Order: sequence, then C-alpha cells, then structure tokens
Amino acid sequence: MANRTRWGILGLGNIAKQFARGLTAVSDGDLVACGSRTQPNADRFGDEFEVPSRHASYEALANDPEVDGELGLLAGIITATGRLMGTDSWS
Repeated sequence: MANRTRWGILGLGNIAKQFARGLTAVSDGDLVACGSRTQPNADRFGDEFEVPSRHASYEALANDPEVDGELGLLAGIITATGRLMGTDSWS
C-alpha cells in the first residue's frame, strides 16, 4: 500500500468543506488536522468531518508534526505547502 499524505486545512469555509469531502474519495490521503482563528470553529469543522486534531491558530496547525501537507484557504488565497520527504515545498 502506498504512503498516505496526512492533510491539514487552514481556513474552514466552503472550499475547505469541498476539499474535506473530496479526500474521502482518494486512497492516498487523510484529513488529520484543521485550523481556524477560534477553537469553536475548528471544533465545529472537526466534528463535521471527523478530524482528530483541531487547532485554534494557523501557527499551531503549521507546527503539527502529524501533518504532511497543508492547504491554506485564507482571504481568497489558496496555497498548498508540503513537508513531504523532509522538504518545505512540493517537488
């Protein structure tokens, strides 16, 4: 079985929900963390999508060692970063 990417999502609006739903259809990725500016928002999203790790700050999610890749959906800007194979960016 191939390695699975452990995803975290920053910014928990509609696009984040679509991404979370999409991850259920792939065999090589899991949503393991979410981050918001407030704990109640992170918990609400986490409850809806069964996310085990919920962060009340973007920085906390970015420093979560259980996350391989992050999808940032903040202020209309979509970014993806990765820590796959010990790198800071996608290769």
